[in-house]
This record gives sequence, C-alpha cells and structure tokens, in this order.
Amino acid sequence: MSDFRAVIDMGSNGIRFSITNLQGSAARILPTIFQDRASISLYNAQWATGQKQPIPQTVIDDVITHFLRFKANCSTFGANHIDVLATEATRTAVNSEDFRAQIKSKTGLSIRLLSKSEESNFGAYGIASSVHGLSGLAMDLGGGSTQMSWVSSKNGQLEFAQDGLVSLPYGAAALMQRLLEAGSDPQKQKALFSEMVTSFKAAYTKASPPDPPSKPVTMYLSGGGWRRAGHVFMARYGPLYPIPLINGFHVTGTEFSSFADTKATILSTTSQIFGVSRSKFSQLPAIEWLIKVLTAALPPLGTVYFLQGGTREGYLYASLPPSIRALDPLTVATDPYAPPHTPPNPHPTALLSSSLPNPLPLASLLPDILPALTNLHLHHLPVLPDNRPSAALYCTTSGLLASTHGLDHTRRAFLALALCERWGGKVPPVDRAFKDALQNWLGDEKVFWAKYLGKVLAILGAIWPAGEYEGELVGFRGRWEAGGEGRRAGLDVRFKRDVRTEEALLADLLEDIGKVKFGGKGQKKVDGMTIRVTPKWE
Repeated sequence: MSDFRAVIDMGSNGIRFSITNLQGSAARILPTIFQDRASISLYNAQWATGQKQPIPQTVIDDVITHFLRFKANCSTFGANHIDVLATEATRTAVNSEDFRAQIKSKTGLSIRLLSKSEESNFGAYGIASSVHGLSGLAMDLGGGSTQMSWVSSKNGQLEFAQDGLVSLPYGAAALMQRLLEAGSDPQKQKALFSEMVTSFKAAYTKASPPDPPSKPVTMYLSGGGWRRAGHVFMARYGPLYPIPLINGFHVTGTEFSSFADTKATILSTTSQIFGVSRSKFSQLPAIEWLIKVLTAALPPLGTVYFLQGGTREGYLYASLPPSIRALDPLTVATDPYAPPHTPPNPHPTALLSSSLPNPLPLASLLPDILPALTNLHLHHLPVLPDNRPSAALYCTTSGLLASTHGLDHTRRAFLALALCERWGGKVPPVDRAFKDALQNWLGDEKVFWAKYLGKVLAILGAIWPAGEYEGELVGFRGRWEAGGEGRRAGLDVRFKRDVRTEEALLADLLEDIGKVKFGGKGQKKVDGMTIRVTPKWE
C-alpha cells in the first residue's frame, strides 16, 4: 500500500525494522503495523578487541540475513518501498563503504548515510513526535553519539534556537568505551569529566535560545540509553508502578540528578530491572556518568521527560505536513470512536466543559482531555456491566490506547480513572491495586477531577445511551463557591422531563457526584474539596 512506509533504522546499539501506516490524520500518532529489532551492536562489533576494527564479515552476514527477512515481511504487508537509515556506527566504520556495498548487492537496498546534522535533525523530530507541544532542551542518546538542541514546536513547525543542532561523541556505548579506557585512574577520570563538562557547556551555549529561560529548564530525553535510565527511575516505585510504557514518563530535575543513588538502592534488592536487558546493564555506569556531567554543565533542570521517539520516528514525523504534525495525538487516537454529532444538537464536549467551574481547574490538562473523554465514554458499552470499569481502567495502558504514540503518563492515568468512574468505578480485587497505584501516582487534585468528570459522563450516557444527543435534555453550570473549610465547587444541573429519562437513576447519579471529594484510601486530605450539586427539573 502506498501509505505504508517501511523503515530500517541502523543504530549503533541495534537495528530496528518497522512498517507504519501514514494514511490521513491518523499519521500523527505514527501507527505501527509491524516492528522488529535485531540486537546487533555495530558499535560493539567494531570495538570487540578494545581497538577499533572493521565490522566483521560475520556481523555483515547477520545484518544481511535480517534485511532479507524484513523484505519478505514487507511483501506480506504490501509495503513496496523500504528506507534504510544509517547513523554514527555505520558512518564512521573503517569498512563503511564495503559494508554498504555488500548490503546493496545482496538485498537490493540502498543505505542513506545520515550526516551528523541530519541525525540530530531527525532525533529532534522524533522527540517532537512523542509529545504534544514542547519547548526545552532535547537530547537523543544513541550508542555512538549524543544529539542536543533547544526545540520548540508551534503549529506543527519545529523551531531551533541559534545554531540549532549539536552532535557530541558521547553515545552510551562510546562513553562506556572511554570509561573503560580511563579505568580506575583518578587523573584520567577527572580529565574525561572535565572534557565532557566543557563540551556540554559549549554545546548548551550554542544550542540554547538568545534569552536563556529564567525558570528551570524542561528537558526531553530519547534514545536507548535514556530509555534505560527512565526504567531505572520507574523501578523505584516498586512492582506496582501502573504505566509500564516509557514514553511520557517524567521525573523532577532533583530526582534526575540522584540517578546514582536510585540505581544503587534498586540494585541492592534486585538484579533485574524491567526495560533494561542484561546486555545493556553494562552501560548503566555510562548513563550514571553522563547524568553527573549534565548536572555540572547545565542550568537547573525542571521536569525531565523520557520519550520513545528516535531517528525512525523523527524521519517519519518530519515527512508529514505541518497540519498533521500539529494535531493532538489524544484527539487523533480517540476521534474514530466519537459518537455522531449533528448540529444544532448539543455537543458532548461542550456539555462536559460546562460542568466545570471558571476559572478552569487543571487548565494545562483538561482542555486536551475533555474531547477524548466524550469520544470514549460509550466505547465500553458492549462489555458486560460488571466488567466495564476494569475494561475502561486498562484502556490507556494495555487496551485501546496502549500503542498510541505521543501520550504522557499524566494523560493516560487521568483518562483511565475518569472512564473507569464513568461506569461506576467499582473494580474487582484483582484490579484494585492497579487503580490505587494510578490514583497515588496521579495525585489528589487530578484524581478528584477525574472522578468528577467520569460521573458527569455517566449522566450523559444515561440520558443519551446511543450518543445521539438530540434535544437539550440536560444543562450544566459549574461554579466555584465559598463553603466552610477549603474550596467547594458547585454544579447546577437542569433536566427536562423526557420519557427516556429515569428520574430515580439520575438522582442516584447526582448523589454520586456529591460524594466526590479529596481524600480516601491511600490519599491524604487536601483542602477539603467537595462538590455541591443543585438539580432542577423542568
């Protein structure tokens, strides 16, 4: 199919194979219909003896075998063209020309050898594909090199500050080799640390905006080395961290700088970390060293995001028109499930929005969440009633949205809890620990509004079970009001009597809304936030 794009990403630490459907607006979330990975480290193959050598023939033969297998898979899927991208390890190989010629001869595939600037550019686009809107320092850590840039995204266009993209020879595998060469010699270690701090300070000066930000810097990290670091941080939550997807996981700058302590604490109790293979465990000292360097070289860090997008994703994302790149991944992923809407009937998102007080709580989160909630609030109707809350609870991590590219953990957790609550929120004991983990990680205020919105959705579903939204049968007016200790939100609800409207059911749902408050099992009370509901029947 012409919309299927097959890509081979020849990284320094591994080779990734994928087929992506770039049809229509769904291309924004880079829907991958096939993916595979060959654990072939072209960097390690050249440094196996401690001295740089040509890529061995056995490794070349192995690469060719994987290429031929992928070609066969592409034929099965109807992907007629394959783009092959090669980065640092191929670019600097002693026998790079022969290596590429053999692949061309045996497979018919031509290799696009990316320059440093191209590799940096696609790395930045890969990071941009992994979030909805960004502004901060982006860093893609490969096996042989690290790309750094200050990037902002506006209307689907990426803007780079000053000289833009900087490439540094400190990939995870390359840095590990430098550390091995330094050994335990304190003078060599000090010289390497000083060299890297100087290099990263200069790189930041070159890549940063003319007017450096006065607040702590937001940093976006991608590449295999950083993803492994993210899994180490994730492991500190223990076995019940609820979202086992690296994209969109984040830590504070203070937590980021404490990587060495976090790693030591985790490894004192276990020898295995989810997301860190045994073969890559040996590179964790390089990640630890790099974080120490960044802590010394960069301004104070605010939020640090760990992202999935790399060269492959960046190459595909850069090929899309800005109008597609600008779309919100959450809206794109959920729009196909939206109930039909025919003006002038009320729009469900507008109804849901009207139930919120002004000024809007969680103003940086809710405007993006509301359309997705109304798109999905009927999706689990075919599920048996007792199972609907659990099906909704898991839909963002192992269900409907598990493969959606570009979502962070906050939006996944909020959406899951709200949709679970839309169906009553009662889950069996086997799912209780997962729900508690989501709530504890998300925090009291977000949990409060997730439950509130879920219960408002239950009213919409009770009145319009088919999502037809015909007639103005209900209206909401959310507001803030003074009320004793802490804050109180008020909700005025206006119902029109209708043969389809079961007053007892609606009364129960309204009562449920009034029960939403801060605090509960596993949560501490904050502000004493409550909801007071005032219904009116016409």
